[in-house]
Order: sequence, then C-alpha cells, then structure tokens
Amino acid sequence: MWLRVWAPGGRALAVLRTAQGMTQADLAEVSGVARQTINAIEADRRTPQIATAVALAQALGCTTSAIVDAVAQRDTPPPGSPSGEVR
Repeated sequence: MWLRVWAPGGRALAVLRTAQGMTQADLAEVSGVARQTINAIEADRRTPQIATAVALAQALGCTTSAIVDAVAQRDTPPPGSPSGEVR
C-alpha cells in the first residue's frame, strides 16, 4: 500500500494504522510490538527504536522511512524557532 502521510510524529503512525483498518491491538498482534508501546508512539511520548519501526512498517506494508521520517519531523523545530541550543 502506498500512502503519503503529512502528519508529524506518532500521528503519522495512527494515520497509517487506521488506513489499514487496524486497531492498536491489531497492529500489536501483527507486528509483535506491545500495544502500550504503539500507544506511546502515537501519543508522542516515545520514539520508536529502529527494530520497532521496522516491525511496525512491515506490519503496515509501508517503508520504515515513513515511520522514522514522521518522528524526525516531530523532533525538528520549525524554521525560525529556537533550536534549544545553549550558548
């Protein structure tokens, strides 16, 4: 399945999951990732490890980069905003 997702962070995972008609429990069963972990990623309380992103991507039939890029987008400050660097 090819689906372009413009939602940042865990919201992208939720969009991909619901586009497949899956609940968090369904995705957990298919991917082997705990439902609580999926919930935490979707709520932006947790960043998935690479192995987790790979398992979720395989279960959703998308590329790992679809998940990783969305999380990176969440963690990147918008242009013109403070970067959090301390000088």
